[in-house]
Amino acid sequence: MRSNTNQTCTTRDNSHTLCTGVLNAVMSLGCSVIKVARIATELLTQGDRAAEWRGGAVKRALAAFAILLLTACSGGGGGNGTPPPSTNQPPSASFSFTPTTGPSPLIVDFDASGSRDNDGSIADFTWDFSDGNSASGATTQHSFKDSGTFTVRLTVTDNDGATNSTTQNITVDDPAPPVAVFTSSGTAIAPASISFDATGSTSTSSVITSHSWDFGDGSEGFGSIIDHVFQDSGTYTVTLTIETATGQEASESAELEIAEAIGTFSVTGTVSIPANVSVDNDVNNSFSPAVDNNLLANAQTVPSPTLLAGYLNQPGGGPDFDGLGNTWASGDLSDIFQFEAAGGEIINVTIANSELLDIDLFLLDDTGATLDQSLSLGQFETVRVPQDMPGTYFLAMDVFVPGPAGGSKYVLSIGDEVELGSAGWRTSAEFIPGELVVVESRNVSMASSTARMAVVTPGYSGPSLYQFGTNINAMVQATSTSARPPAGTLARHYRDPVQRAKYNTLAAAKTLQYTRQVSRAEPNYIHRSLLTPDDTVFNNQWHYQAINLPAAWDITVGKNDVVVAVIDSGVVTSHPDLDDRLTTDGFDFVSQATEFTSGQSGGSLDGDGIDDDPSDPGDACGVQQSSYHGTHVAGTVGAETDNNDGVAGVTWSGQIMALRALGACGSGSSFDIQQALLYAAGLPNSSGTVPAQTADVVNLSLGSEFSSASEQEIYAQVRDAGVIIVAAAGNSGIRGLEFPASYQGVISVSATSILDNLAAYSTFGPAVDVAAPGGDFSTPDIDGDGRVDGVLSTDANDAPGAPLATLEYKQGTSMAAPHVAGVIALMKGLHPELTPENVDTLLLSGLITDDLGDLGRDELFGNGRINALKAVLAAQQLANGGELEPVPLLQIRPAILNFGQLLNQLTVQVENGGTGELSITAVTSSDPFIEVTPPGSTDGLGAHTIAVDRDGLTPGIYTGSVAFESTESNSVLEVRFQVVDPSALVAGNAGVQFILVLEPVTFDVISNTNVSVQDGAYEFLLGTDITGMIAAGSYLLVSGSDPDNDGFICDIAEACGFFRSIDLPEEIAVNGDLIDLDFNVTYLLPIEQNSVQSSAIMSSIRSRGGIRLPRAKEAPMVSDDNLGN
Repeated sequence: MRSNTNQTCTTRDNSHTLCTGVLNAVMSLGCSVIKVARIATELLTQGDRAAEWRGGAVKRALAAFAILLLTACSGGGGGNGTPPPSTNQPPSASFSFTPTTGPSPLIVDFDASGSRDNDGSIADFTWDFSDGNSASGATTQHSFKDSGTFTVRLTVTDNDGATNSTTQNITVDDPAPPVAVFTSSGTAIAPASISFDATGSTSTSSVITSHSWDFGDGSEGFGSIIDHVFQDSGTYTVTLTIETATGQEASESAELEIAEAIGTFSVTGTVSIPANVSVDNDVNNSFSPAVDNNLLANAQTVPSPTLLAGYLNQPGGGPDFDGLGNTWASGDLSDIFQFEAAGGEIINVTIANSELLDIDLFLLDDTGATLDQSLSLGQFETVRVPQDMPGTYFLAMDVFVPGPAGGSKYVLSIGDEVELGSAGWRTSAEFIPGELVVVESRNVSMASSTARMAVVTPGYSGPSLYQFGTNINAMVQATSTSARPPAGTLARHYRDPVQRAKYNTLAAAKTLQYTRQVSRAEPNYIHRSLLTPDDTVFNNQWHYQAINLPAAWDITVGKNDVVVAVIDSGVVTSHPDLDDRLTTDGFDFVSQATEFTSGQSGGSLDGDGIDDDPSDPGDACGVQQSSYHGTHVAGTVGAETDNNDGVAGVTWSGQIMALRALGACGSGSSFDIQQALLYAAGLPNSSGTVPAQTADVVNLSLGSEFSSASEQEIYAQVRDAGVIIVAAAGNSGIRGLEFPASYQGVISVSATSILDNLAAYSTFGPAVDVAAPGGDFSTPDIDGDGRVDGVLSTDANDAPGAPLATLEYKQGTSMAAPHVAGVIALMKGLHPELTPENVDTLLLSGLITDDLGDLGRDELFGNGRINALKAVLAAQQLANGGELEPVPLLQIRPAILNFGQLLNQLTVQVENGGTGELSITAVTSSDPFIEVTPPGSTDGLGAHTIAVDRDGLTPGIYTGSVAFESTESNSVLEVRFQVVDPSALVAGNAGVQFILVLEPVTFDVISNTNVSVQDGAYEFLLGTDITGMIAAGSYLLVSGSDPDNDGFICDIAEACGFFRSIDLPEEIAVNGDLIDLDFNVTYLLPIEQNSVQSSAIMSSIRSRGGIRLPRAKEAPMVSDDNLGN
């Protein structure tokens, strides 16, 4: 083959050498790239023959052949070699996007999947959006927040490092404006109550953050749904203005025509009371026919449980409004009540005016023998029915005759869950009979008395111990015999001589103080080691039980080196339950200097700007009394605890840094709050100084719906400094965002009620992190203590000269937040290195909360309600460097259910109060008449419904139980109820009710009547010739009792109620006859006298001592034939 080829080539003149060379190169495959290129070039360029080839197919074939050789050959000469490296081709960049245009903020999806690399693959996609932001990936999404034209550049890189780019322009239009829309409804007759609804307003570019209203009558309002009363007829232009998170605004206006009301009108309705409410048969009120109940023989029968209001007075003591009082002249020294007990019931008495009359409480058996008595000098008395001893008992309310000679109302509660009175002033207390610890007065010494003074160290000037022994009995008789009333009224029988001696010891202590022989005299108590706090009203703080706080106290009560900053209205620094817990470097950051008489919102009210005095001068605003909000918050964080006084705090040890940033009307500027926050963290601030020790935790029980980027940065700075920030979620009652709680890095706290429901007022939404008890006055008295189910803490009253320290129930997320702040302070004491990030992680994990609502995190409760025990256990584990060990704990709340005579169904919460897994394995009732309905959860935890079936049961007291068994432990719920003959069922009775229509500012009485109870209710008609005509206008509608006959209603220990509720009185717009204005009354107790929910109206009423009745009382519309209630 090779010779034939060569022979053929030689016939071609002038080219045979080249032909032979090419063919030889091909046959040998040893040509080099350079040689092949040269041969092909010469072949294509020389001679006539070359010209022929260049013109046709030969040229194209040889060219292709040459390329083939260039590709196939390598090396030099004709030898074998390796192939040459190929040339990398760059990738191609291409992308699409949607939408292509639109208003800001514009969210655009980008897709670069159309990009190609023909000789490899694309390894990287990089995007530059020309607005300062970038991204990576074949697909991505970007939000253009501003309007304008943006050049988007895509750069692709292949697997060999080659790149290519392409750009496209995107035009972002100005944001679409929001649209303000509202509707109105209501009767347009003055005074017209009109409802406005702006929920139809829309914004496509941003969320609507505020709705503000101008009603055209000089009034303004805020909220998407709002009610407004137009007092006068006329044409009003109502304007709604909405604002979005991006600052856009839109307005809508509409004219509203309000017609004039002509004539006078009537008001009718019903005042209701609970079935377990009772009233003393012989109060002083002249419209209440008196029936004696001062002897065992005529004892007044009352149900159990019950809440009863009564009145006692020494002869000629107390008020007599109209000179017709039932008991004023003769006095009423004793009230005796008979009741059926199941055993173990707690009986409390709250005395309205303990400084005017000393009332003692005696528990007697069915023969009249004294079993226990409470003889304290204060406001509360408490006894307890012996456990497991059902039967008939008597309660005697006795005046301590050597004491004050006035009169006082009281509220008796049978079947409470907590004790209010001091256990130390009861004969059941542990003390040594015949011994008194005495602080002598400067002018009187007892050295010559029949007592023996114990030996003390020379020079000692403290309390002395006097040992009277049996002489104590003679001493009591000598000091009180002349004042004792006839036998049979106050003389009490004792079976046990020790009981008599202990009673005499307590009576002697009180007598010595009343006769001014000593400054103070107290029993010589026997003390035992206990961790439970002895604060006098700790048992009313149900909210601590709700977060398992007492169990946490067994592990820690806090550490002195932990500081919690309370940024609020300041603190009443002289409050006896707070004064020893405050740091010395608190500060006042309210920069707007105003005098106390100024009503300027946010003003300092102390006459100056910022200074180093964080005390709260009050935040009064017009007719609104001061709230002393910061004092209440600080008390929850850390009231002085285990001091036998007042309330308990979440922490017992540690320091509270009071930082005042809220002024008049309870408001403050963002700047002042920010400066206080920076100060707490030890960061530069407007004061030019920083605290000696920075705060570990900051509590902010404040907020609004407004936010700013600069403020968010400050909160971030403080968090970065290691400070844990806790804030109230807000009190809007709707889904939304309030700030600072909704800022990143802030723990947002929503509020729960005593039933573990979301409180009616609590804001909820995506920013909520955790829940805590905030109280809820809209719930009935669930725990049966006769008080609103709010949060009890330190507080104060406006008083001449300086605020007067008090205790008070309040409600709000403001009350919930300090529970969380206090628990975190307990954690910080155990684990000083605890960081904000640690707390976030623990919250998200659910390790320090109890899950409520939907399983897992939800918008109502966040990660659940805080659990103090779980929290301190988690901190302890972190401090020890180990993993958290699960500690399950079966808890039942409440531990006792008392159905009384009427209730058929109640619920009990069964939950895991610890950590780890726990499930209910069995639930067993002791008797067939007790039925249990489980919650349906897989672990058996949650709300169990307990029902009692009285059908077929004979009258009497019944007790039973429900046993809960779990995988970890067992617990028993006690059940009590009473079966009575239907004819013996007693309806509720709160005494004669005076029902008034009031002018809302002056409280002048426009129309009034008084009504007696009929079947547990009071039906009324106002606006007649007899009761007083009612012209068109806005008024308050109130009902109350006057047991002491002082001419005032709605005072302490009296029944009181407002339409629509006592906590939030609502004006009625009378522009026609009004019917079915139904509302409830309840007994007001001393501890509630500064309710935060009624700060404007109720505080003003209480400052007046109640609501004054008309001088000439109207005759009762209905006589009271139901005196046994």
